[in-house]
Amino acid sequence: MKIYITIAIVALALIVFSCDDASNDQSGFALPSQENVKGGGSSSFSNPSSGGSSGGNNSGSSLSFGNSGSGGNGGNNGGGSNGGGNVELPPDPGSEGRKTLEGIDSNNNGIRDDVEIAIYNYAPRPDQERYRAALIQLAKVMQKEMKVFSSKLDILLEVQRESNRASECIKKVSPGNGVEELRFLQKALHNTPQRERASSSFNNKIKQSGKNILASSGDPVPCDYDKK
Repeated sequence: MKIYITIAIVALALIVFSCDDASNDQSGFALPSQENVKGGGSSSFSNPSSGGSSGGNNSGSSLSFGNSGSGGNGGNNGGGSNGGGNVELPPDPGSEGRKTLEGIDSNNNGIRDDVEIAIYNYAPRPDQERYRAALIQLAKVMQKEMKVFSSKLDILLEVQRESNRASECIKKVSPGNGVEELRFLQKALHNTPQRERASSSFNNKIKQSGKNILASSGDPVPCDYDKK
C-alpha cells in the first residue's frame, strides 16, 4: 500500500512539473504590436530613388505603390484600396526646368516633368488613377494657355473651351468642387515670373475679346479618361 501511495505522489509531482515547464515556454511568444496588426500594409507610396515617401526629389526611378489597406493616405479622392505596380516618372529637372517658359518634358507626354512629379506627389494612392488623370488633363490645358501668343479669337475660344472642359472634369472627381486642385496646379505651373506673366496675358486676352466664353464647354463627357 505504501508503495502505491509513493508512486502516486511521484506521478503527481511529475504532472505539476510538466505544467509549470509548459507555462514557462509560453513566455517566449509576444503578442504582435499595433504596428504589425494594421491590415494591408502601408498606404503611402515609396520613391526608391529618395528613400522616402511622397516628398522629395525624383531622380527618374519608378514609384512603387504598396497595398493601401483599408484607410488610405493623404490625397483627396476616395478611400484606400489594394493596389500595386510601378509608375515610371521622369527625373526632377530642378532649376533647369525653370529657365524657359516651356520647361522640360523629357518623356514627351505633353506635361512638364516637374508638374507631372508634383501631381503624383499630390495624389499618390493607386486608387487615385482617375483623379490624377483629371489633374493632368487640366495641367496640360493650363500649360497651353501660357503659350498662346496670338490674339485671334478662334484660337482663344478653342483653348478656353478646352480649359472649361478640363475644369468640369476636375469637378467630377474633386470632393471640393475643384477649388483646391486649381490652387495646387496654379502654384505648380506658374512657378516663375515669366510663367505668371504668360498666364495673366492669356486671361487678359480673353477679357479683351468681349466674348462670353467662360460658360460650360457643352461637352457631356468632359474627362479624357472616359473617351479612351
